[in-house]
Amino acid sequence: MKQAIPNKLVWGPQDLKNIFLVIVGATLTAMGIRFFVEAMQLLPSGFNGMSWLIVRVAKEFFNVSLSFSIIYFTLNVIPAIFVYKHIGRKFTILSLVHVSLVSILTTVLPVVHVTDDILLVCIFGGLFAASGTLASLKANASAGGTDFIAIYFSNKLNRPIWNYILAFNGGVLLISGLLFGIEAALYSIVYQFTSTQLINVFHDRYRLTALHIITKYPDEVSKNILSNVRRGVTAIDAIGKYSGSKQTLLYLVVSSQEADMLIKTVRKVDPLVFISETKTNRVYGNFYQQPFE
Repeated sequence: MKQAIPNKLVWGPQDLKNIFLVIVGATLTAMGIRFFVEAMQLLPSGFNGMSWLIVRVAKEFFNVSLSFSIIYFTLNVIPAIFVYKHIGRKFTILSLVHVSLVSILTTVLPVVHVTDDILLVCIFGGLFAASGTLASLKANASAGGTDFIAIYFSNKLNRPIWNYILAFNGGVLLISGLLFGIEAALYSIVYQFTSTQLINVFHDRYRLTALHIITKYPDEVSKNILSNVRRGVTAIDAIGKYSGSKQTLLYLVVSSQEADMLIKTVRKVDPLVFISETKTNRVYGNFYQQPFE
């Protein structure tokens, strides 16, 4: 279902928090590049990796010096225009703020040699990269590049596709490895795997949860749910076989972000409510996903 993007952008207090998160995310991303990737000459992936590959090929094979920052920014333009039209304008603007800051900071920040242990570099470099991306995702933005693609298809399919992006990044790294050294490429895949799996674990926008709610107050609980989230609720008559009392089973599927909030509010309405929470891999049909602005 195509998302409706409002005609006029309205910026409010929440956007100040989001801008701050984007600045933090861009700083962490740039630190990861300068302190770990470049310090130990790891091969970056995604549009970072493509930019690096273009710069390195131009220098090694054609003796031409190109600016990483300019190429990195340029590669983000086409997907940025696409997501601006199909995902959200505010999302795109904040994402480009992240991209711009990374371009600036990777030029300004010094290369810092943190450790000689390559595995520690892969792990903590991946941690910095994931933290930078997660901060921007928390701000309803992205780190740009292949994240634009990941967010578009995650939104379209209503499930995370970060592992597909990992496969693409692995391909970029293998090409780089064949040209400039396979050992660095293999360590870089470890770095990228660490980053991607951390994002998979902590980014819960597209993780779905089925809630089974057993209550004696179905009308009150349903009203509470519908006032808090845009979800349908199915009610089924039930009987507690131990007590013999009449109950109602309410069933709904929500995002993992919504689940914790709903459980808290429902328990305030009915302190004796029984709730089971089940991970749901996919849903088919009309499932509403809060659009990006």
